[in-house]
Amino acid sequence: EEELKQRASDFVLRRYKKDHLKNLPDKIVQYVMMPLDDNQYKIDEHTANEINNIVNSGGVLPVAHEVAQQRQALGLYKTNYVVDFVTTLSTAPVVIFAHHRKVVEELVLKLKAETPKVSCIVGGMSDKERKTAVDSFQQGLLDYLVVGIQAGGVGLTLTAASHCVFAELSYSYVEMDQAMDRLHRLGQKNCVNVYI
Repeated sequence: EEELKQRASDFVLRRYKKDHLKNLPDKIVQYVMMPLDDNQYKIDEHTANEINNIVNSGGVLPVAHEVAQQRQALGLYKTNYVVDFVTTLSTAPVVIFAHHRKVVEELVLKLKAETPKVSCIVGGMSDKERKTAVDSFQQGLLDYLVVGIQAGGVGLTLTAASHCVFAELSYSYVEMDQAMDRLHRLGQKNCVNVYI
């Protein structure tokens, strides 16, 4: 193993943030529980039963489609709670990550009812539009930036914020980790608080 590492070191450079950014403040991940009302729980239980019936009958594709629809529906259901949560945080600006475009759009709409200082980054935006949103955020002109996890989870610097909230989760924790690190990177002066 040591010999392999030695040989590979001539060709592979692996850098770890903890080794090179020793003064980088901490990143604290906190899990926030959201209460579901009784009606939502019954709907979810009914849907779960329907999915089980489809699986048991040998259906595959309808299940994947149904699960995707339910994930988006749950994301949309959580938007009111997420908006209430982020507006009670004691600090702005805040980055909010979501998986579905409809959820991003709904969050932007609801946050704009609170303040006009909201923007978003979603797939299909031009480089100029993305740069404008990031520059406005970094310059302190925005209170909230809602970002699609895949559209803005890499390649951005969002160190103006020290709080980020995941309104939805990705199937891959690596994507979420990359998204968190848009804030937790060189230039960050504060501890980064991540709410999942």
